[in-house]
Amino acid sequence: MTAERFKELGFENELQPIKISCADHEGTRTGRIQIWDGKKWNIASDWITADDSIIAPMVKEAAAKYAAEKNITTGCLDDKLMPQCDAGRCGRVGWRSKNKNRRKDL
Repeated sequence: MTAERFKELGFENELQPIKISCADHEGTRTGRIQIWDGKKWNIASDWITADDSIIAPMVKEAAAKYAAEKNITTGCLDDKLMPQCDAGRCGRVGWRSKNKNRRKDL
């Protein structure tokens, strides 16, 4: 979504433009700190960008643990299943139904 579209919707300067893809489901990793003063939200910081070198391994570990607990195969975490996906940034977990040969994403 573009900055122009956010402006049309009344969200100018509230959100940054977002572009998603198969390899990047989040689209943006930015945010700002806001403080509630009892009447309204006040922006208290500049835009902060998440550090993927810290977050991506945590997401990958959590997704792998979940998949192991649920006895399902991981999607993007396994380069053999989805070689087009950047496994370092993708935390999506997928499963194949035992009765149907189709993939569903969780």
